[in-house]
Amino acid sequence: MANKILYRNKNISHEVTKTQSHRKNFLCSYLKHQYDSRIIKKSLLINLINMVKVTENKIKILPKILKTNFGQISQLLSEFSSVYENIFYYSNPASDFEVLAVGRVISFESNYEDINELHNILQNTIEIKDFEFEGISFPLFFGYCKFPSPIKEDLWNDFKDSEWILPEFILYKKSNKSLQISFSQNSAQIDKIISSNREIKRQQKRKLGKLKEINSDSFISWEKKLNAAVEMIKHDKLKKIVLSRKKEFKLIDEVDFSDIIETLNIDYQNSFNFLIKSADSYYLGSSPELLAEINGDKFKSEALAGSIERGKSESEDISLSEFLLSDSKNLNEHQIVIDYLKSSLEDCVTDFRFENKPEIKKLKNIQHLNTKIKGQIKADRNIFNLISKIFPTPAVCGIPKEVAINELSKLEGFERGIFTGIIGWINFNKQAEFYVAIRSGLFKENRLSVFAGCGIVEDSVTVNEYNETELKLKVITDLFDVEN
Repeated sequence: MANKILYRNKNISHEVTKTQSHRKNFLCSYLKHQYDSRIIKKSLLINLINMVKVTENKIKILPKILKTNFGQISQLLSEFSSVYENIFYYSNPASDFEVLAVGRVISFESNYEDINELHNILQNTIEIKDFEFEGISFPLFFGYCKFPSPIKEDLWNDFKDSEWILPEFILYKKSNKSLQISFSQNSAQIDKIISSNREIKRQQKRKLGKLKEINSDSFISWEKKLNAAVEMIKHDKLKKIVLSRKKEFKLIDEVDFSDIIETLNIDYQNSFNFLIKSADSYYLGSSPELLAEINGDKFKSEALAGSIERGKSESEDISLSEFLLSDSKNLNEHQIVIDYLKSSLEDCVTDFRFENKPEIKKLKNIQHLNTKIKGQIKADRNIFNLISKIFPTPAVCGIPKEVAINELSKLEGFERGIFTGIIGWINFNKQAEFYVAIRSGLFKENRLSVFAGCGIVEDSVTVNEYNETELKLKVITDLFDVEN
């Protein structure tokens, strides 16, 4: 990918000014000096707008930070999505955490192979003054990385392979603290949206519109794919593979994204709920799977693999949990993920710790085997070193990884895009959170594409795995009235 430094604003279009041209010349020459030209060509796109200054050797960003009160950030999503092309929204309701990033000041593109370089590029080219405020350290760069599928489809063409954005504005809420962080001088639009929504009381809706199912693989088709996967496992070509399905729907009613996210926040309190908008596409969902959390030199992750439905009564729910904790198929699937994480992180993490037995993570309609993992990051390693080692994990891909990636493109027959990829944020205070992008759907034009997968091992049962994907698809489809 060629180097570009562009001035992009939805409401403004003009030629690059002389000052911006100087910035472009400086940055291109500096980056070519610092990094291999192959990386630059493939992975870098930087867009500069207001409040950006170029010093001798870095781009200096000068944010404005204000304490404010804007209520629930999720209520602002529909308004912002009608104005801005780039939006990131993340929440963890159980932690009373919400953050919304809108617009784009600077963005870095990379691909799956080059994600390891992102930390050095960010650290060595950008300086942000005062990114802490009264002891609050907030997210700065928001981004995603697609699953490395060999198949490419128009469905995902509004999203890059991987993109990490410093936004124009950030609205941050944690417990009783709310901040508005501005990286652009033009704050009139964002102030207007916040003010107009401050007094609005939204009514919770039972269903959020109607869908008509237009495309889904049949059970017979699924059975053929699963049997082919099991044969590869029996012949030692694979140890495990995660097979996914896609369902497509036509939207009958107009979608209100604030309503969708607010419903997910109520129904999935212990998940990482998210919405990412790029151009005219919206990718959203509710992920229970932590890939990596960094705080200083402390590292956290989770192995989430092995699933069963929730019970209709408390006693049935407990019985299903006990079955899951003792089922050899699910325990084997889970252990594969733990072993992979441990071996992959050996040269990045010390003091690698995890519980001897998994616990149960209960969600609204499904429960999982879950093992929390902790460690200490080595002094010469960083977050993207870790990510490049473990992504994609066997919880969403398979073992061996490269063989599984290649076979999945043949078995599934569609591009996963951001589904089973990475979503999250990073700042310059050695903090980051990355989740696996699952339990999700892509809204584009008047269509909704919903994705779900399940882990296949040698003793997988076709109907059980199919039913598991149906449960996972319901995270999104149950928000709507569905016409078959």
